[in-house]
This record gives sequence, C-alpha cells and structure tokens, in this order.
Amino acid sequence: MAAHHFNTLHALTNSLYHTARRFIIYCENELGIQPSSPDFSEEFYLITEYK
Repeated sequence: MAAHHFNTLHALTNSLYHTARRFIIYCENELGIQPSSPDFSEEFYLITEYK
C-alpha cells in the first residue's frame, strides 16, 4: 500500500509543482503577497518551470 502511495505521488509530481507555481503567482497578482524572503525564489521557479 505504501509503495502505491509513493508511486502515485511520483506520477503527480509535475502537476503538484505546477499547482504550487500557479498558487504563488496568484498570491502575488491577486492578493499582493509574496514570500518574505527571496532566498529560494529562483530555485523554486526553476523547479516548477513548465516543460
């Protein structure tokens, strides 16, 4: 059962990254809020980049 769970998460990884990126963009554009520290912003955008 645990293997099935992790296989499913692995299969959904790209979708989860894209959702996280869209949420950050939504927060910036619609709510006017951003992460308090830009430390990982560049890496986050590289990881969540659409391919």
